[in-house]
Amino acid sequence: MTVNRGATRPAAPVRERLVLEATRLFSTDGFARTSLSRTAGAAECSVGAVHFHFGDKRGLFRECYRAAWRALPVSIDEGGGTVADRVVRIVDASSADPYLPRLATQAVEALGTSGALGVERELWGPALGANDSVAERLVATLIRDLTTSRETQSRDQVVRALIDGLFSSDCQSSRRMGSVGSS
Repeated sequence: MTVNRGATRPAAPVRERLVLEATRLFSTDGFARTSLSRTAGAAECSVGAVHFHFGDKRGLFRECYRAAWRALPVSIDEGGGTVADRVVRIVDASSADPYLPRLATQAVEALGTSGALGVERELWGPALGANDSVAERLVATLIRDLTTSRETQSRDQVVRALIDGLFSSDCQSSRRMGSVGSS
């Protein structure tokens, strides 16, 4: 047993400290500029602990991204509503998180497109209530592009208009009829 001299309570487990410190560092410094040695130092452990728990820097980022998504309120899954309502709840909850918007903008760089979408689908896919690839891509794009917006009202209007446009057959047919074609 390790004795933590001078501490008033036991230290958090190494894995939790690594996720907490890495999330903070990835959010402030970005994926590329966050080193494992600096992360390990902030978590008061060795770089070997990072490799033991996560494999590598991408594995650590993946866990930070998952943890940020898991921290969102359960209410995004509840309440039903239209696809637009559910997407707005996901985007609003993610934009209110202190770390998730920054992690989301780095997810493709850190994990690749399929890796980022895999984490996102795993964690917010059930909240959409459908296996619709258009809605999944839209949510991923909105979270990356709109979570930094502080204008909640206008963001909600943009989200709803985009979703309604995608899912409205009237909009799709009017776009086809209104477009200028070349023969």
